[in-house]
Amino acid sequence: MPTRSARNHRSYHGEDGGIFVLDAGGGLISAAQAIVEAVAQTDCILSTGHLSPREAVVLIHEARRCGVRKVLVTHPEWAPTFYSFQQQKELAQLGNVWFERCFVSTTHLCGSVPFPTIEQAIIEAGVETTVLSTDLGQPQTPPPAEGLRLYAERLRSSGFSVDQLRQMMCTNPAHLLSAKE
Repeated sequence: MPTRSARNHRSYHGEDGGIFVLDAGGGLISAAQAIVEAVAQTDCILSTGHLSPREAVVLIHEARRCGVRKVLVTHPEWAPTFYSFQQQKELAQLGNVWFERCFVSTTHLCGSVPFPTIEQAIIEAGVETTVLSTDLGQPQTPPPAEGLRLYAERLRSSGFSVDQLRQMMCTNPAHLLSAKE
């Protein structure tokens, strides 16, 4: 789904326009429905992008109904795409829904999300539904590999085990990509 061109993203940044995936009745627009159906016929990952949680929840339920096997909720702690811990737990309970928790969200570039918020979200939704990534690559941020190391160190210092970190950084992403670990 759209990121910077999502209406939710553009609105958060004070911009007009953008892609909105719900129709007047609250269902998916036909283009979004076609994407969901195409993804259901493949082993692709359907990502929520920067849709609003309201849009994404409709998308996720429709994706599950259509047989999509892999849904990735993007930036669930970032202000424009914020999901409460309860929303995350409910989505995780659907099965085949993972949460991409990005290191860049903790930086001044993307809202300075406090680490305890991410840590609590992992505890609430589960290690088994979490994918840790950096979303780095901007000139003013650490290189992605360094950012991932810093992310792991921070989470390790707050009590996550090496095995839990391995699951969130290796096993869960490998599962999503249908690759062998």
